[in-house]
Amino acid sequence: MNKIMKNIACLLAASMTFISCGNSALTGTNSGSLVDDRSSDVVMTFMLLFVVLILVISLIFVVSKKIVAYKNSPEHLERQKKRPTSARDIAEVAREASLSKKEKDLLWKICKTRKTPNVIYFVKETDDVEKLLKEEYNDMKTSRNEELIATLFSLRLKLLRTYKQVIVLRNTKVIETGTLFTFTQSKGFHYKLKLVDTNSDNMTFTLPKALSDSNDLPAALSKVSMVFEDKDFFPYEIETRIVRYEDGNDGEKRLITVHTDKIVPLKKRQTERIEIQAPCTFYSAKKQGKNEADAQYEVSEKEHEGTLEDVSMGGCRVITSLPIKAEQYLEIKGPMNKTDIDTAIGVIVRTTKRVDNNFILHVRFVKIGTAVKNKIQAIACGYEE
Repeated sequence: MNKIMKNIACLLAASMTFISCGNSALTGTNSGSLVDDRSSDVVMTFMLLFVVLILVISLIFVVSKKIVAYKNSPEHLERQKKRPTSARDIAEVAREASLSKKEKDLLWKICKTRKTPNVIYFVKETDDVEKLLKEEYNDMKTSRNEELIATLFSLRLKLLRTYKQVIVLRNTKVIETGTLFTFTQSKGFHYKLKLVDTNSDNMTFTLPKALSDSNDLPAALSKVSMVFEDKDFFPYEIETRIVRYEDGNDGEKRLITVHTDKIVPLKKRQTERIEIQAPCTFYSAKKQGKNEADAQYEVSEKEHEGTLEDVSMGGCRVITSLPIKAEQYLEIKGPMNKTDIDTAIGVIVRTTKRVDNNFILHVRFVKIGTAVKNKIQAIACGYEE
């Protein structure tokens, strides 16, 4: 700051010297001409205006530097974080996260009701956002306003997609115990292994009985690939080596593998899913109409049995002995949220044959009630047990 002021003073001194020299050169020491005097006054005025302009520009520069320095100071930043959320803050977040009017209005209501500090900074703390929205969901449950609850979940999805910072894992040593891994040995068979212990060298998994009693059990010292999702629902695939098998105290067989840095991020799903394996029934359906959004579906009375797996708001998997081809419509009836029996209509996007001659129907939902979607999402994102 002192350096800037010194530069301004030097500039002023130089300008005044220039004005004085210019005045002497134009008028002469003994000139008495009225025309020369008027010319001298014009030059003096111009020079003074020039000096004033330089002073104003310098002052603006100094003030702007101070303002920028203040805005970048920790004190100002902390003050901004703690101040109440304003409508302008909501508008900025709505623009960045591409919120709909309903989502924007709900966010504004939540921030006002719960006295949320500046939402521009708050949304970047995704754990706090989850806590806030879960509290709001618990209050909404009593009214069962399904449209409003659906807006809450769509708001949550957009905020997390926009502001959640994903830390990519580089080694299996940082994976938390309790994480579920999916192991696929034979085509179409997906086994869930739970990480129950980890140390500096090895990982210990519990084996499901279906795998430990099957012919799919991989040999010791062989390499295996598994897929898992971290606590932020980000998927990875790992390649590791089996060390040995052992019996656990609870009677379950244990799988011991080495840690590995062969860990690859996968494409994240659009919505979270529920790990489930439960009996279900399904019926063939025919679409009446061209557009899925407006279509009606004629559902057959003939019932088929299957197993419901991996449910999300967008679809599920059904295991069946029937070789049903892709593009067939189905009405599925089962425990979509693990407990309540609900129905949804979907279309088969892919069929996979397993080695046991059963088939996996990969189903995308085309007609599902808002209340059913809300129940699925409440479980999938941890708002309900």
